[in-house]
Amino acid sequence: MRVLVAFEDVRSVYSRTIVRAIRELRSGLDVRSSGLEGLEQELESFDPHVVVSSRPNGEHPGLRGAWVHIPPMMT
Repeated sequence: MRVLVAFEDVRSVYSRTIVRAIRELRSGLDVRSSGLEGLEQELESFDPHVVVSSRPNGEHPGLRGAWVHIPPMMT
């Protein structure tokens, strides 16, 4: 199973933490990280089964699999 984690560059610590946790808990998964600027390209080339992102799925409604939206926390 392929998992893509995509957040803004300014929130890269979220991305790194989520990727590390997924890899430790589910070592058999293929996990990649991307900034939002590279999201479109990664969706096409990596073809993930699951996307975990700060961007909602409204822009990619036809994507197969699951899209987990984690909105950025307001400070």
